[in-house]
Amino acid sequence: MATVPAMLAGTGCYEYRASPVASVKPGQSVHVVLNQDGAAALTSSIGPNAASLDGKILRVSADEVTIAVTQIVRIAGPEEFMKDEPLSFPLAGATSATVRSLDKPRTVLAIGAILTGVVLGNIIANQAGIFTTKSGPSSSTK
Repeated sequence: MATVPAMLAGTGCYEYRASPVASVKPGQSVHVVLNQDGAAALTSSIGPNAASLDGKILRVSADEVTIAVTQIVRIAGPEEFMKDEPLSFPLAGATSATVRSLDKPRTVLAIGAILTGVVLGNIIANQAGIFTTKSGPSSSTK
């Protein structure tokens, strides 16, 4: 029973929706697909063949986006994981963005399912004869 609050605190369902790169806002978790110009602009800072970036938007201006990068996917070569490294690239260097956000209805359903499972599990575990034996008073004679 002590783990139920921890399970509920870590429960969340997310949805991913396409968004124009120019309309992303600071604080949003995103997946940004780079075009050739964007990948070329980032070659000096992260190396060649970058195809997409994952991270959280730090700043968006009229011509530049700054993202706290957590992952770089490359056209050729392995993925690279980073710890919120700030990286700026030209707004025109990205073809699309996918924004991650909390899906409230699915989250409520998931939490409800977990709570229902815990309650039903508790009821089943406390039924006589399943996991325990309940017996009446002993009738010993002396």
